Amino acid sequence: MLSVNRIQNRDYLVNLAQEDYYEIGGEPPGKWHGNGATFLGLNHLVRREELHQLMDGYHPLVPGKKLVQNAGRYKREIGWDFTFSAPKSVSVIWSQASPNMRKAIEQTQESSVRKTLNFLEEQTTTRRGKGGSIREPAKLVTAIFEHGTSRELDPNLHSHTVVLNLGIRPSDNTSGAIQINDLLTYKMLAGALYRAELGRQLCKNLGFKIGTHQGSKPELWDIKGVDESLIDTFSKRRKQIQEQLQHKGLKSAVAASIAALDTRIEKKNINRKELFSVWQGIGRSFHYRPPAPKFTQQDVEAAKDTLGQEGIESLLEEGSSFTQDELMRFISERAPQAGLGIDDIKDATQRALMRKGLVYLGDLGNGDRYTTQTIHRQAKDALSRLGIDKPSKKIQVPLQPEKEPQLHLHL
Repeated sequence: MLSVNRIQNRDYLVNLAQEDYYEIGGEPPGKWHGNGATFLGLNHLVRREELHQLMDGYHPLVPGKKLVQNAGRYKREIGWDFTFSAPKSVSVIWSQASPNMRKAIEQTQESSVRKTLNFLEEQTTTRRGKGGSIREPAKLVTAIFEHGTSRELDPNLHSHTVVLNLGIRPSDNTSGAIQINDLLTYKMLAGALYRAELGRQLCKNLGFKIGTHQGSKPELWDIKGVDESLIDTFSKRRKQIQEQLQHKGLKSAVAASIAALDTRIEKKNINRKELFSVWQGIGRSFHYRPPAPKFTQQDVEAAKDTLGQEGIESLLEEGSSFTQDELMRFISERAPQAGLGIDDIKDATQRALMRKGLVYLGDLGNGDRYTTQTIHRQAKDALSRLGIDKPSKKIQVPLQPEKEPQLHLHL
């Protein structure tokens, strides 16, 4: 899952980070990501003073150089924590794995987060000019911190990603605050893309297979073959929240957030070496065995066409047209069960939009929109009956299969 929160405590993440974390405890040090970070010369591990400079709006390596107009001001919006959390079964497998497999799972988590951040960077904009009238693309400056425990010290593999409130404009390498509200419109899609990419890599690279629980949403997957009683044992935090909800008679998502705050405790001193020893002792008592096997490439290729067609049909049952992003989200949410990652989802979306019988309607204000020739013809006939011979200029000609369509995948 993906959650987003404003950065409140500047030191929380770096205080937990230790370069030699496997030996003396703590969590891993942060790593920089994003083309904006590369431009600023951040090609090493995250350092506290550099992160603080960026949070205040200054260049991390050039003292006193402002990157935004309100640099150094009190109560400046410094950034947001995009937290990518692996499904609980992944955390359980990670907690029971050998050091080599553990490292491979961590690398899979990091790779999936980085690919999702690349997608978000392609959607990032900043403004300048009088009244912020000019909107331009911007490259992100982000810091990724891997964490492995819940507040109750259960295994909980997740990545805190600090998205700093500044972006580098590729047109002239100037910088400015990012448009966070625009970026947040992609939150649900980004979360689905992350889960899909994580599932694909776990299947393709590490040999696991994805499944869903009966009656659950398709995007809420777990790895098949993990004892659910062991998952439940390592979910004490969830149990606390459920107890709070039952006690108060509440069920909504907002209520769950309130219960989470009510039950929160401070993280204790973390020592991963000791925690792995305890976790694996619990696993042995459940006779834990690692699961297998994986999808074939033939399965993946077949799923690309199937999910694209299913997505179009499902979206057109809900309305007379659909956007590119809506189709991509539909495919993303079902991708883990088919072994599709972010690149596969891009390809499946493009394949679906190139099919015969689709009409490109243009960008009608909320993204590139499509319908079928049948629906398009019915709309034109209805307009004709009303005496409107010329439809809106926003209605474009159908895609021609022999021509390359102008797809705008924002990827």
